[in-house]
Amino acid sequence: MLADWGFPRISARVLLTMMSADEDSLTAGELGDRLGVSPSAISGAVRYLMQVGLLERRPVPRLTPQ
Repeated sequence: MLADWGFPRISARVLLTMMSADEDSLTAGELGDRLGVSPSAISGAVRYLMQVGLLERRPVPRLTPQ
């Protein structure tokens, strides 16, 4: 449906995967594995979704060893 509205196909798949995921966030690698697409396809899709304001990147806090 989103592709019919003019969304790039991979961007639509990434958006729907993010929206339906049980996790709060997914890495590019996890998205690529779930969708069976290349890292460059994920990168382009995420960039597009960020440009149109439907997705944002947030840094993940690192755990520091004690």
